[in-house]
Amino acid sequence: MKPRLYLKIFQSKACELTASKQTREERFKKVFIATCYPYVIIFLIKKLIL
Repeated sequence: MKPRLYLKIFQSKACELTASKQTREERFKKVFIATCYPYVIIFLIKKLIL
């Protein structure tokens, strides 16, 4: 899978989470996880390849 595709998927998830009614703290945590997670995956994949 391409990194860009990962980002689009996770960004759409983050948008869904912000759209749903939640407390600000929960929303922030989930968006933070959703935006950082793909970078962690890409980093690990690059480590494994290199």
